[in-house]
Amino acid sequence: MHDALNQVLVRRKGGGSVLMDGSAWPLKPPCVVVVPARCVHGFRFTPGTDGAVLTAAQRWLETVANAFVPVLLGTIRRPAVIRMDPKRRHAKALRPLVDAIERESATHAPGQAAAGRPLLMALLVQIARLSEGGAGGVGSVGDGSGDGTVARPRAGDRVLHEAPRELAYSSLSIKQIAAELGFDDDAYIGRFFKKQTGHRPTAVRALARRRLAVAHGVAGQGRQLV
Repeated sequence: MHDALNQVLVRRKGGGSVLMDGSAWPLKPPCVVVVPARCVHGFRFTPGTDGAVLTAAQRWLETVANAFVPVLLGTIRRPAVIRMDPKRRHAKALRPLVDAIERESATHAPGQAAAGRPLLMALLVQIARLSEGGAGGVGSVGDGSGDGTVARPRAGDRVLHEAPRELAYSSLSIKQIAAELGFDDDAYIGRFFKKQTGHRPTAVRALARRRLAVAHGVAGQGRQLV
């Protein structure tokens, strides 16, 4: 999990699978994978897989998107695997942008960041168009609604959003998770979970880890878990 970084993977050939926030998705190039900050993820690539990995600060992306292209907020906040039809115009527009970003990253000259950032935003615009245009299929996971207006969890929802993730993917105690979420009393999370879900945090952790074990097994077989 990257605490503050967003990653975009453009797969050109090869295959494999990706696990994001407990859901497994097959990678069938050409495709684009969007991994927002704080999304727990893992990849398995088949031999010969080729492509590009672009990394940027999530906060910077959201600031720019909010100011100039608000529709991008849904794209950069929502984990997704976007399969592309290489004949579609938005898919065709991706390759020269990725190539230009790669060339700029290897330049090591003054103004590199200033030149690279607009290219990155242009790439994200094309990805958003692919996502909204249905160009080959989209698989989304996480809390995104798909309408391009995804918001961060509110204070009450944050416990239900963040705590299960920590319970599933970390070895932190319930008390440590409560402290990380800004609560002094770990008993509060226990009561909140029981009221909202009908289960104690320990039961939520056990269930999440059983589901993860199944998801990892399916991903290893190259099948899709839905």
